[in-house]
Amino acid sequence: MNKFCYINTFSIGCHHEMINTCLLEMCCNITDSIDYYGCKSSIDTVLSGTEVGSCKLKRHELWLPQKANKIATAFRYIIGALYNIYILLRIPSKSTLFFSFNNVIFLNILSFLQRKKKHTVFICCHGELELLLPQKGEIGFFAAFLRMNAKLFFLKKNRYLDSKLNFIVLGDVILENLKILLPEQLHDRFFSVDHPYHFEDVRYTKGAERDFYNIGTVGVMSRSKGGDDLSYIAQHVDIDKYHLSVIGSVESEYLKPFADLGIKMHHSYIPRTQFESEVRELDFILFLYPIDSYKMIASGAIFDAIRLKKPIIAIRNDYFTYLFRKYGPFGYLVDSKEDIVGVIEMIPSLNTDFSDSFNILRGSLSPQRLISEFQQKVDKCFC
Repeated sequence: MNKFCYINTFSIGCHHEMINTCLLEMCCNITDSIDYYGCKSSIDTVLSGTEVGSCKLKRHELWLPQKANKIATAFRYIIGALYNIYILLRIPSKSTLFFSFNNVIFLNILSFLQRKKKHTVFICCHGELELLLPQKGEIGFFAAFLRMNAKLFFLKKNRYLDSKLNFIVLGDVILENLKILLPEQLHDRFFSVDHPYHFEDVRYTKGAERDFYNIGTVGVMSRSKGGDDLSYIAQHVDIDKYHLSVIGSVESEYLKPFADLGIKMHHSYIPRTQFESEVRELDFILFLYPIDSYKMIASGAIFDAIRLKKPIIAIRNDYFTYLFRKYGPFGYLVDSKEDIVGVIEMIPSLNTDFSDSFNILRGSLSPQRLISEFQQKVDKCFC
């Protein structure tokens, strides 16, 4: 293999830490040396958790805005696209370039330059594929700009891509949903690999013996992530028997309603150690995302449940259904908030031990287990 470059010109700090750590580790197993381009804070975080083996890594540190607000994020897209162009032109022709973040601003320029450079390019897709779906509600100017770029590149009917330009999605179900939207001539430019994840050893822990059950959501709670549904559930279950909580921050519009309903919550972000301590006390994790969500993206939050071996009660979506069918159930999927109330009320008689499914998931989704499939699919792109 010629020169191999691993490139992430968008992430800062721990942003996309797990997927970058796992992808880099998998890349280290298919080449002898890697030139790693990225922001110092991101490189430091990723390398602290990566098993590089005998692969030689050369760091190329880039400056990126370190704040997480909307303006800094927009600048990272723009600066990242410029970095990508520079790297693409600077690297000798017929090199291998692995972009762990899909910057949609850069794609049309990449496609044009690729005709002369003849690199073999891999781009890992994330949430930007959701931009291809029908718009829900109002979005800001920059989000509309990203949506326009994504649609112009992926959905143009007469779009043809260089045979060495390849896209990776993180699950077979995402690839199936994507092919419904893509022009047929682009189908063979995509392949799927399940989302890899590092799982530390965690014993299955059932909640301590008590006369109530702890049930909670994890991460930010907002309207788009089921805030109204959680209010409904709190009004229709015995709150003394089924303690509801939000382990993460809560958007301001829900602070008073949740407090009035007896839902335990935090008013701001909490440290990771506190987050994990509280999740370990849960009997079930609730996922209240809309039923039409996660068609084009893998859920990061679901991996907290898998990692800590906590069964879930969730509104069914394509990605959760995919994991249940492929690896076995690790909780209960339903179709509505009313069904969730029904499941919660049946908890005393339900199976709560899904340790077999958790063990299968954790074994199957480790980078070490996925390396062979990953290498086979990458090798096909060099033929």
